[in-house]
Amino acid sequence: MPTTSTASPQSPAGTFFDEMRDPQGQVRAAYRNLESWLNDTPKAEFRRRREEAELLFRRLGITFAVYSEDAGNPERLIPLIRSRVSSRRWNGQG
Repeated sequence: MPTTSTASPQSPAGTFFDEMRDPQGQVRAAYRNLESWLNDTPKAEFRRRREEAELLFRRLGITFAVYSEDAGNPERLIPLIRSRVSSRRWNGQG
């Protein structure tokens, strides 16, 4: 498994494994179409798709209850999150 990562505006080099980019910062061949789509898609489209996914999650009941809150609806959506794994953890050191 690769143990290095690429520097990005969000994280310094070597702190996480970036499966989209190689250690030199070049987009790997398998991700080129995705990179183009991400760069070409307007932010408004990402917002629209996120809102659509949240609505679908509510309709399908993909939620969890938070009973410790005092008022309002305790139902919460399961968050749509991205995950990064640190290089130390990836290598079994942390």
